[in-house]
Amino acid sequence: MLPPKKTRDLARSLVACETDASASSRQTQPATVRVYERLRRQLGAPVGVDGFQALASRALALARSESPQLTAVQVTANGSLRGLGEVDSQTNANEDGEAGIILIAQLLGLFLTFLGEATTLRLIEDLRLQVDV
Repeated sequence: MLPPKKTRDLARSLVACETDASASSRQTQPATVRVYERLRRQLGAPVGVDGFQALASRALALARSESPQLTAVQVTANGSLRGLGEVDSQTNANEDGEAGIILIAQLLGLFLTFLGEATTLRLIEDLRLQVDV
């Protein structure tokens, strides 16, 4: 399994790729929200909606201990997030979406644990975000 620093680096690179990919388009959502939604669609397939919702809820609980800004964020019944965009838009320039990155890293860590490194990384590569793992 990837160590926590590598998982955090993977989350950062996913967000950076999404930021670069959307630089030319008019996106209203922060990159961390778009990455989360892509991961929800891709990683939710093998575990189902309820499984993804449970893992996302656990990831959010873990991330809240690192970033209290996430207290207003909620995981809905279908696994989507409510409130992450507002958290990202309220962060200052020095934080640069760090709360969202922490949440994505926690989510990736849980999937690495439950699905295994090979399967999780293959699913992430299928997102065509061209992440350098």
